[in-house]
Amino acid sequence: MDATYYFGIIVRLFAIILFLFGVEKLQPVFEFGIYADSMVGPSLVFSLISALAPILVAMFIWLFPLSVAKKLLPPTNEQVKAISSQSTLTVLILAIGVYTFYYAVVNSIYWITLAHVFVRDEYGGIVKSLSNQDKAHIFSTIIEFILSLVLIAKAKTISRKLSDFSK
Repeated sequence: MDATYYFGIIVRLFAIILFLFGVEKLQPVFEFGIYADSMVGPSLVFSLISALAPILVAMFIWLFPLSVAKKLLPPTNEQVKAISSQSTLTVLILAIGVYTFYYAVVNSIYWITLAHVFVRDEYGGIVKSLSNQDKAHIFSTIIEFILSLVLIAKAKTISRKLSDFSK
């Protein structure tokens, strides 16, 4: 087995976590059914999109983990029994990237929801301005998102540089 198969396992684990996150986001949808008249918060459509998008993505990457893994990590031609240290390092870097990407997505959904619900009223006027701390959190979420994408996209290069550095 090569690194693509190991990364496929990580993709499946990510699908489980993403699915659970989406199920957790279904809570406001159920509240609309119970407290439709007194509900304050995001609209039903926004709540459905926030909940169903991660669930649908999770279902897709659960069904096609190797396709996703091959797109993110091109397969190597060599078939070996034991995984090399270079491939192990690549898979670990990819795991860190996917782990960071998950939390970047979760934080992004939080900030998008906050902006949708609390920052603007129904007429588009600003209700609450963002504090400096909120702006710093949004900036760190953007950096987290960018770094996770770099870790995922350049995992082989990073692992090669780390291996060269250790020699």
